[in-house]
Amino acid sequence: MAIESACISLSASLADLCSEWKMPLLISNLVKGRIFALGQLKWSRFMIQKQLRAENFFVSTGTISNVLRNVQGLANVCECRERKPRKRTSATVRTSKVIKIVKQMTESDNPKSQRVIGLCTGVSQPVVSRIISEDLGRIRKKKVKQRYLTDAMIEKRRFRAEAFAELVTPDKAEYILTLDEAMLQFDHTNGQTEFFYTEKEISERLREAPLKSSAPQFPQQVMFVCGFTWRGQTRFYHIPLNSKMTAEVFIREVLSPIMLVDLPKLYGKEAHKVVLHMDSATSHTAQLTIQWLKAHGFQYITKDQWLPNSPEISPMDFFANGYLKSKLVTRRYTTIDGMLRCAKQEWMDIPLEMFRNALSSWSDRVKKIFKAKGHYVPQ
Repeated sequence: MAIESACISLSASLADLCSEWKMPLLISNLVKGRIFALGQLKWSRFMIQKQLRAENFFVSTGTISNVLRNVQGLANVCECRERKPRKRTSATVRTSKVIKIVKQMTESDNPKSQRVIGLCTGVSQPVVSRIISEDLGRIRKKKVKQRYLTDAMIEKRRFRAEAFAELVTPDKAEYILTLDEAMLQFDHTNGQTEFFYTEKEISERLREAPLKSSAPQFPQQVMFVCGFTWRGQTRFYHIPLNSKMTAEVFIREVLSPIMLVDLPKLYGKEAHKVVLHMDSATSHTAQLTIQWLKAHGFQYITKDQWLPNSPEISPMDFFANGYLKSKLVTRRYTTIDGMLRCAKQEWMDIPLEMFRNALSSWSDRVKKIFKAKGHYVPQ
């Protein structure tokens, strides 16, 4: 009875104070003061609701929570109870035995998936993820891809690497022209985003969304060829669609304009000092191509000097082609002609210093293959 009388008297005295709480006018100030008074006595929401029902006041537990929350936000009105942060404890399934098994299964170079590890250990996939991250301190990384090398290829790479490294040292790289071809894929989605913005009004949200073209399964591809030297890059060339890269096409569309037009512009009277570097593609090593180079008096690196199946040490592969394609990602084009125009512009905008850095690092890359005895070396 003493508690009840104290609550009633406290409710009456706080009625005027509760009028300044600026709450929605869903309940009277008297009820708000009653809720506050009972809350000061550390009553739960359900006990408060039961007491109010006994007094013919029907209030939901959500309303009671809102009243108490707003009161706690007022300074110097009541003493706010600080909620202690919950301490996250380790699940019982993360035992030392389970952690040991997960550690053993993740030490392999070809580990099972987290789902399979969970099935083997009898725990869920999220638990396996927490064990790997928190208990073992490991992260997931992608493997470095490499081309398949046969024993014969490895032996040739080992045997030729030391001699080839001497051919492309920084002092000799000043007079080397390296060229190669690559493919540009036209997927019809360049410059298109996956999203758009609209207004919050219902009338605007109901309007039809813009369409986005999907990439074809087999997009059109255009072959391009270009090269660079210590003094700059050649022009950008592309092979006509539906054309096969034969020796005749290579000489007519690529070799002739590069060696007879671009090279003299870069080196002038010293063009005869330049050594041509190409990979072992069929059109590069064809007898017709070799005869054309000899007839015009050009020096070149032979097939027996080049390391087979070694794109990781070709300057066009480890630098130029990838850099050009990364720049095209930011360009917008809707036709193949537009794609080629953007590619030509981006190719000619590559700074000379970047070409020289690639040529300067060439010899060191080859030496790593020699130290690895012909095996693949991540660069």
